[in-house]
Amino acid sequence: QLAIRLLKRRGAHRTTPPEWIGNTLNVMGERASIFWVGGAPGVVEEAAKCFEARFGVRTVGVQHGFFDISPDSPDSEALLARIKAAAPNIVLVNMGMPRQERWLYENWPMLPPCVAITGGALVDHAAGVCTGRRAGLPILAWNGWCGSS
Repeated sequence: QLAIRLLKRRGAHRTTPPEWIGNTLNVMGERASIFWVGGAPGVVEEAAKCFEARFGVRTVGVQHGFFDISPDSPDSEALLARIKAAAPNIVLVNMGMPRQERWLYENWPMLPPCVAITGGALVDHAAGVCTGRRAGLPILAWNGWCGSS
């Protein structure tokens, strides 16, 4: 939003995964197989359950975001092996900027054919851990995604 204002671009809109992921997954339904990367232990599992219940998608793996993302680290190598074995068609990477982008950039050649989405706090919103606005940036409140309001 700041860049848009500085460049005096009117009508430009910032789009984040919480704004469109629901529509995408509604269309895909059970054809979507998701491997979740990122979020706190327990939170990522809850987010996966919520997406399964809400959209009918399949979770084929989860990994919390507290691991060594360094290239060739044992943690990253083990995670890549799990992702390859699971063969998801979507990998949701939710570790915040720039960590998620760095991990994805450095490991893209090792991933199986898939769509990779950097979701930032998507995992927290999906699990109901945080909602609303923060620091003046629009973040969707995900009320009702898991049956609560």
